[in-house]
Amino acid sequence: MVLPIDVSSLDALRLARESLILFTVDAEGSLGAMESEIRHCLDWLAHDQRMYWQTEVNRREQRLAEAKAELHRKQLSQMFGGEAHDSEQREMIRNSKRRLEEAEDKVELVQRSLPILERAVLEYQTQARPFADLLEFDARRSTEMIDRMIEALEDYIRETAPSTQFLQASSSLPLPSRSVSVPPSTPLDRSTEPTREEPIISTEAE
Repeated sequence: MVLPIDVSSLDALRLARESLILFTVDAEGSLGAMESEIRHCLDWLAHDQRMYWQTEVNRREQRLAEAKAELHRKQLSQMFGGEAHDSEQREMIRNSKRRLEEAEDKVELVQRSLPILERAVLEYQTQARPFADLLEFDARRSTEMIDRMIEALEDYIRETAPSTQFLQASSSLPLPSRSVSVPPSTPLDRSTEPTREEPIISTEAE
């Protein structure tokens, strides 16, 4: 007799399938968000910051040139008897030089940082690509395998349900009682009993 198999783990398979799908969706979303953030950082550093600080260098060079021209005019006016108060122009030149050096340092910092960031991005992509492939291929194959397992177990349950019900119903029926008929005892026939010879005792005198 073939006994039914315990398939109580079918719900666990369904739960594992659902958890695997949710993990795959979340992981793919995280990888996509990371790729988007990486592209944003590269564009921000390579284009926005580089163009901004290069523009600032040009603008601050222009401001320094203007401050120097203002000081030159002030010095010319002194030669023709004007007031010799050029401290404001000299302070403007110092500030313009300081701001220009700051912008030039920023441009150099961007140029040094961009290759470092690009190498870090390449290293990350080298590590993340196998994981992305695992999500795309292995997780999908695992889900399909679980689907086949669930389908096989469901088919087994449908096929074995009638026989299982029959076995359960049969086990609940009372067993038939066995009666052994014993033939009635017959009285012994005295005629058939063996006779025992009794000794003959003679009363006559010998």
